[in-house]
Amino acid sequence: MFPALHTVEHRTQVVIGENALGQAQFDVVSRERKVTGIRPRSTTDGNEAALAGRVATEVSMTTPDADWADGDVVVIPGRGEFIVRGDVEDFTTFHPFGPGLFGYRVTLRRVHVEPS
Repeated sequence: MFPALHTVEHRTQVVIGENALGQAQFDVVSRERKVTGIRPRSTTDGNEAALAGRVATEVSMTTPDADWADGDVVVIPGRGEFIVRGDVEDFTTFHPFGPGLFGYRVTLRRVHVEPS
């Protein structure tokens, strides 16, 4: 595995109990995580009415850990908050350079308003 040189903040929800109606109660847990790489995938202007005037940015993040859940928040220093989208892609077994070299890839997405 390549060295994990970048630090991000990972926020995830954990169940802390139930209320009187039996519904789960959540708390947000935040911790710093080391990741191997962060690179842009795409940036698109919002063409739909719901996204008018906004920019959607997708980023690929490579990491040695697979415990990133859809909907978790990842804060990248200098870039802002992103949401984990979809399942974690596993590159630990099937690739031409040997097992365990690449780790996992996580897709992150952020919708924001560009400053004028």
